[in-house]
Amino acid sequence: MSSIIILMGVLSVWHWFYESFLILELRDVLRYKLTKLKGLVAKHPHELSEQEAQWLNDAMLKITRFEEHITFSLLYDVLHENPTSNNQQKEPDCTSPKAQYLRNEINSVLLELLLVNSGGLAIYILPILLVAVMLKKLTQATATLMNIPLPELVKYLH
Repeated sequence: MSSIIILMGVLSVWHWFYESFLILELRDVLRYKLTKLKGLVAKHPHELSEQEAQWLNDAMLKITRFEEHITFSLLYDVLHENPTSNNQQKEPDCTSPKAQYLRNEINSVLLELLLVNSGGLAIYILPILLVAVMLKKLTQATATLMNIPLPELVKYLH
């Protein structure tokens, strides 16, 4: 019983530290990366079409404005929205290599932000994921037992 109380205390201290200090620093690093990407869009206007530049700037503005709300629950809600919705902004065809590079970098920052914002839950989810992985491996191992011929299986039993 005391082990559970100690474990819950350690988890709560970790969660408090992560949400109070670490997440703010990580978001600052990601905000700096976005600022650097905004500078690249502004620095190379001749390499991007006006539509590409506008779309990239809008994407970075949305990420900056809603950075603390970008979580797995938001991602789930967006992915399960009606796919025929007309209120979704169409992504332009990024034909220039610079636009493709910037789009990939913005997606990378967005993924990092998603992981950072969900990092406080990681300490609670990781044990569940480890059990799931171990269960899958155990299931695969027991499936091999079914494929072993009976004489060979008997050999292992004695």
